[in-house]
Amino acid sequence: MLSSEEQLLDKLRASEERFRASFEQAAVGMSHIRYDGLIMRVNQRYCDLVGYTKDELTRLTLHDIAHPDDNEADSVLALKLLSGELRTYTLERRLYHKNGTIIWVKVTVSPIYDVDGKIIEVLGIIEDITARKAAEEALRELNATLEQRVAERTSELSMANERLQAEITVRTRVEQALRESEERYRRLAENAPDIVYRVDLQPEPRITYISPAIKAITGYSLEEFYASPLLKSEILFPEDQVRLARRISNPTQLIGPFELRGQHCDGSPLWFEVRNALVHDDHGTLVAIEGIARNITQRKQVAEQLQQSRDELLLMNQELDRANRTKDEFLAHLSHELRTPLNSMLGQVELFRSQLYGPLNAWQQRTIQDLEGNGRHLQTLITDLLDLTRIEAGTLELQPGLLEVYELCIACVRVVAEAAKARQVTVQLDLDPAVTELYGDHRRIKQVLVNLLSNAVKFSHTGGIVRLELRGNADEGRALFHIIDTGIGIAETDLSRLFQPFVQIDSGLTRRYGGVGLGLVLASRLAKLHQGALTVTSSLGQGSRFTLSLPWRPH
Repeated sequence: MLSSEEQLLDKLRASEERFRASFEQAAVGMSHIRYDGLIMRVNQRYCDLVGYTKDELTRLTLHDIAHPDDNEADSVLALKLLSGELRTYTLERRLYHKNGTIIWVKVTVSPIYDVDGKIIEVLGIIEDITARKAAEEALRELNATLEQRVAERTSELSMANERLQAEITVRTRVEQALRESEERYRRLAENAPDIVYRVDLQPEPRITYISPAIKAITGYSLEEFYASPLLKSEILFPEDQVRLARRISNPTQLIGPFELRGQHCDGSPLWFEVRNALVHDDHGTLVAIEGIARNITQRKQVAEQLQQSRDELLLMNQELDRANRTKDEFLAHLSHELRTPLNSMLGQVELFRSQLYGPLNAWQQRTIQDLEGNGRHLQTLITDLLDLTRIEAGTLELQPGLLEVYELCIACVRVVAEAAKARQVTVQLDLDPAVTELYGDHRRIKQVLVNLLSNAVKFSHTGGIVRLELRGNADEGRALFHIIDTGIGIAETDLSRLFQPFVQIDSGLTRRYGGVGLGLVLASRLAKLHQGALTVTSSLGQGSRFTLSLPWRPH
């Protein structure tokens, strides 16, 4: 074999090795696409992005995985590329993942020419806009492909030794392959958004190639960098230079990925994610380092801002917790201070009502009755406020036990019987005979039911009907108490505010019916403490249905 052929082969191997190393380390998806749209070759990153294997993709065209809404814009640019109007183009578009989801990618398309200047393939580079992954699987498969191609070329050259004409033919093929390889490598490096570089270690370390992305990322031009290779000392922080020197002393630590900090030429901070490949000669000696440095500054800044927001939110939550504890302590203290004189006052009212201090006329009896009613109402409000404060503070403890449902419902109806009679409202009971017992806090469940029945009576018209229904749902293991009335009802737009503390759906209701809006929110909280729920359906002017759902295990 002629020495010139060996030189060509060496150049081919070196070029293929450069292309392979850069292609394999690319964090973007790459593809070679034939003029008819058939996908000829892709790297593993491309496969990771769309979810298909390489074999699957080589049986597809771009239209099989491209979102149809983006095809028109892509087609217009592709026609301009094929006609020579454009030398390259970039656009953002959507692709279908194999699992059916849609991913967004940034696509850069460039032509690949043969020796006659005819476009034979296009080089497509796709980059996941939100996350980029290394295409390590593509590196291994590309290694095998390149080694096979070199073996084929070597076999052809060996056979060409027999005839000079065959040798010339083989040499032409090798030169063509060399040009195509160099063209692919150049396209990849010059269009990559990351910094691609090569450092030769012999006879002494020196940067022999760096891609144009150095200007966009650091602000320094290629000319400045080649003129002053020590410019990296201006870019990297001193402590990171020390870390890098330690890795260089043990080249296996250079493979990465690892992070380095630096600064832009304008002084703004930079973060790099570095990945390297070690290049050895035929004797196994390390002769060069080829790598990619990615700008991850934005990702680091977002992470820092997110952590800062989390810290601020934590402080706000701590302040809110302190404020809530202060509020709960104040309400508990206030309730206690109000209850003591109120109980004393109600005791005195009871003595007057029993005429212990002497007989009362009709007017005095009505006054004492009104005074006692208002006092009892105020006592209920204070009790509700204290209970709600305990629930919010997590200090209210239930006293669960087995309770008789029939006796519970009868007791609840008796509590509201006098008020119902006064308003001429009929209270009905409809109990499911299958539900005889429940497990819960008798006092608290009764408190919820009495609250709901009292509201139903209070908001019913004269001559109205209030019904307490009980139904058991064995399949779901729930007992459902329905409190149904034929009263004023609730507008749909007001339902969402119904279980908020100190809220009534109409300020006019406060004046007409009384109340401060604690009863329903307290009932809802007590239901949740029993692993239950309180819900409502209602229409304005058509009455309401409140449903208390509690756990129930039928025998």
